Amino acid sequence: MTEYGWLFATLFLPLFPLAMVFNFVFQRAHNSVLRVALLLLWPMVGLWLLDNVVKQVPQWVMYWALASVLLYSVRMLVVREVGIWVGFLATAGWGLVWLSYSESSSAATMVLHVMAFSLPLVLLISLVMQLERFHGSVFAGVVSGVAQNHPRVAGLIAISVLAAIGTPLFPAFFSMLIHVAQSMAFLPVVTIGIGVVWLLWSWSGVRLLQELLVGAGEVGAKQDITIAMVALYAFFLVLIIAAGVYFLGRML
Repeated sequence: MTEYGWLFATLFLPLFPLAMVFNFVFQRAHNSVLRVALLLLWPMVGLWLLDNVVKQVPQWVMYWALASVLLYSVRMLVVREVGIWVGFLATAGWGLVWLSYSESSSAATMVLHVMAFSLPLVLLISLVMQLERFHGSVFAGVVSGVAQNHPRVAGLIAISVLAAIGTPLFPAFFSMLIHVAQSMAFLPVVTIGIGVVWLLWSWSGVRLLQELLVGAGEVGAKQDITIAMVALYAFFLVLIIAAGVYFLGRML
C-alpha cells in the first residue's frame, strides 16, 4: 500500500485521467454546500495520503503532474460554463502540489498551497450559485451583461476570479511564486511550464470575465444580492488577503 500510495493520492490531488472523477462529481453537484465541501475536503484526502501513506513518489510523476496541469489550463480557455471552469482551475491548482512535493515537505505547507487555490474558488462558486438563481445556468456569453443587471455580484465575481488566478496579494500568487522558485533550483523546464500555466489562467480568467460581465444585459432582469451579503463576501475576501500575507510571512 505504501509503495503505491502516491497513485491513490493522484485521485484526490487530481492528475489526468483520474482528475475526471473529481470533475464528474463536481459538475453534477448542484448544491452549493456540496460544491464547497468538495473544494475544501477532496484535496485534504490527497494530502493525508501524502503525509501518512506515501513512501516515495517517482520523479516522473512530476512531469505527469505538469502535463496534467497544462492540459486543464488549456481546457479552461474554451470553457464557458463557470462551474466547469472552477472545477478545471481547482484540478490545475491542486495538481501543482506534486511539483513541490518531497519527503521533507511539511503537511502544514502543503495545506497552505492547497487552500491558496481552494478558498477563492469557494467564494466564486458561491457567487455562481447566486447567478444560477437568477438565470438557471451560468454560461459566459449566453449570460452576459452581469455588471449591468447584478453589479454587486459582478464586482465580487471579478475580484474572486482575480484571486483564483494568482493576482498579487492573494494566496495563490505567493503559492505560484514559491513553486517557480523551488523549480528553478532543479528543473528549469518545470519553471517554464509553471509560467505558461500562470499565463493561461490569466488569459482564460480575463476572457471569462469579459464574456460574463460585459454587455447590455437582459431587459428587466435586474436583481442583486443584499448589502449584508456583500459585506459578508467582502469580509471573506479580506480574510483571504490576510491568509496570503500570512502565507508570505511563513515562507520567508
